[in-house]
Amino acid sequence: MNESSLKDVSVLRELSGVMLDGRWYPRQQLDSMLEDLERDYAVLGEKVVSLEQALFSGDAAAAREIFDRVRQERPGEFLFSQYTPFFVGYGFLYGEDGFSTDPERLATALGLYGMYVGTYPDYHSAHYMLALARRANGDLEGARASLQRALENHPEYVNARKELEALASAD
Repeated sequence: MNESSLKDVSVLRELSGVMLDGRWYPRQQLDSMLEDLERDYAVLGEKVVSLEQALFSGDAAAAREIFDRVRQERPGEFLFSQYTPFFVGYGFLYGEDGFSTDPERLATALGLYGMYVGTYPDYHSAHYMLALARRANGDLEGARASLQRALENHPEYVNARKELEALASAD
């Protein structure tokens, strides 16, 4: 291998194998592993699309069923981790200038964050986001309860403390 081939990443297609942690993986095994990944993720991709369709149609019950089933089938799968309800819920909760004003979007965010708390009850962020969704939906008492729970899980959680103070001053 000369210096110019080190600058051309296309030479990576010509590898005969890879050494990782003292173990040799021949090209044929790597190709087989890639094919397995492609097959797995094709199936997983269909499940992601189903989850997104349920979420974006506002069918929280169907979304929860898909989410739970895939988490059971594929524990630790990143696409079906706490990030899904967190980030998708965020997209429903917020508009361009703060909380969304669309009641359907806010109700969907509330359902997603309820799912998030139900799945990850020990995550302070789950309770915090549920509090925001409750507040946006006009449930100030529920928001306070969720913020208290966030603080029980993480007593130094500054955002929850500030939000709780803001709710107290709104009274």
